Amino acid sequence: MSFAKPPRLESSPTKKTSLPRLDRPSGLTFYKGRLYIPADLDIRQSIITLLHDTPSVGHPGHLKTGILSKRQFYWPGITVYI
Repeated sequence: MSFAKPPRLESSPTKKTSLPRLDRPSGLTFYKGRLYIPADLDIRQSIITLLHDTPSVGHPGHLKTGILSKRQFYWPGITVYI
């Protein structure tokens, strides 16, 4: 029995990856003072829905929802997600 080797993943020499500086006071993770949200689509969608549908804000649309979310929260690609 013969198994195929998995493809070798190589990093791009021109693309540098760096991890953001994360602070963890009180067990929560923050990046530049904003709460870091893990890669969980349900959590992210809940945050966007909450900010978008809050009666006190009205119906802000995607631009204002983006501004509101980026003030308080961080995850890689937040601008594209909204």
